[in-house]
Amino acid sequence: MSIACGVAGYGFGSYLTQPLAVAKNRLQVAKINPELFPETNTPSAILGIARREGVKSLMSGANSRAAFIMTRLGLGIPLAGIAQKKLEELFSGPSR
Repeated sequence: MSIACGVAGYGFGSYLTQPLAVAKNRLQVAKINPELFPETNTPSAILGIARREGVKSLMSGANSRAAFIMTRLGLGIPLAGIAQKKLEELFSGPSR
């Protein structure tokens, strides 16, 4: 149950922060090619993207980002912890 809650939480969080991730990526492009993307800070980047490309574009890639984050963090970290405990039990021998 706790793993499922973690996966859901990471998914929800990734959707909430998607507009910031899009703005961050565009600002990184702006460092290389300022003519392509004139904004220089996060709020102006979000507003500029919404004006030029529409509000929907702020959520572009949200599903694939959520799937990656949910798998990597929501499943990967807890399962790695479980595997580590099992391996420690297996190789530590009997308790003294």
